[in-house]
Amino acid sequence: MTDEEIAEIVAYSNADYEYEDTSKMVASLQAVTVESLPEEAVLYDVHDETADDGVRHIDVAGNTEGIGTVKLLFDISGLEQEDIHWINLYANLLTMLETESHSESELAMLGRRYLHNAAISADAYQDGKDGYHPWFEISWTVLDDDLDESYDLVRELLFETRFDDPDKILEMIGTIQAYYRYDIPDNIESIMKERAFGRDSQRMRYNAYAEGPEYYDFLLTAPDD
Repeated sequence: MTDEEIAEIVAYSNADYEYEDTSKMVASLQAVTVESLPEEAVLYDVHDETADDGVRHIDVAGNTEGIGTVKLLFDISGLEQEDIHWINLYANLLTMLETESHSESELAMLGRRYLHNAAISADAYQDGKDGYHPWFEISWTVLDDDLDESYDLVRELLFETRFDDPDKILEMIGTIQAYYRYDIPDNIESIMKERAFGRDSQRMRYNAYAEGPEYYDFLLTAPDD
């Protein structure tokens, strides 16, 4: 580069930046307010019925066609504290072992077809202002045409999962251990917040115990029990 070209670059770099006056444009912008938002609240009809066998069915028809979400809740409030981690382990293992009718790979394929976005957990829900209620929960999204098949698959997971291979179970527990080994340090702030809120919330206290560091300690010792 010549001396003149270098001098031009230096002069350009040292020159005051000319800011474009955008005050008029900003003043012309109209802020969105709550009052200006369209009212699109929709109330759906809820069908709430308790059958003769004591099972409560709550159905809501949303603004969808041909697809829906199912959530099954099993009352586990009668479990003692020492059983909470066992039911959580059961929830973790349900999709990791084979059943009487299908192998793990077959279950994975069937799950992608009939149990989209499936979740299995043992958590506490808020019950009233200060109380809580523990539930064993299974939820999934499925096409209406596949609803019967999805229920059959969930029933198979619940009642036909094979727990007769100790080596396989230990292998899967090791996989769960590895997940928590890295998940807890990565989410330590959230865990501490949940434990702090647990001082005033029975629900948060239950869930922090069921799924937090205490559960990881349980996983480390459970194989020896």
